[in-house]
Amino acid sequence: FGLTHDIYEADYYRRGGRSFLPIRWMAPESLRDGRFDTISDVWSFDVLLWEIVTLTEQPYQGYGNEEVVHYVRYGNITLERPLNCPEILHKLMRACWTFAPGDRISFRSIVDELVPYENEDFHLNSYYHTQSNPSLQTVLLNNNDNDNNNNNNNNEKDLLLVDDNDSEQY
Repeated sequence: FGLTHDIYEADYYRRGGRSFLPIRWMAPESLRDGRFDTISDVWSFDVLLWEIVTLTEQPYQGYGNEEVVHYVRYGNITLERPLNCPEILHKLMRACWTFAPGDRISFRSIVDELVPYENEDFHLNSYYHTQSNPSLQTVLLNNNDNDNNNNNNNNEKDLLLVDDNDSEQY
């Protein structure tokens, strides 16, 4: 662990002598106000998605930590579109990197955007499509039915994942 810590220490920012913060993955409101919620997690998820598409390039490469904090806090910078990034992912990235948290896409909407791109290979290789787990589409449909029955007016619906022996709500 010590070697890994030393290698990646430059990716984190120490604020006022406190513990390290993963500033390159943090949303503007988290950097400005210390606010962390599912909407700020959408921003962080998108940085992870960007890392996957770029095959693990460092986010905001070429910028120092202080520069990243300043530029992201004030909306002056987002990550560039990676080479060979499909349009659907780039569209999703832009929706995740909306500066105003209230305008940012939700995780539920991200799932809704990606469901049409499921294919048989995904079903064969995905934990969520084993015998004991329903397809993502089935979970979403069942969750929508439950929401309609409960007259839930919350815009951000929880995704309910059900296992035969256990159930958790995310």
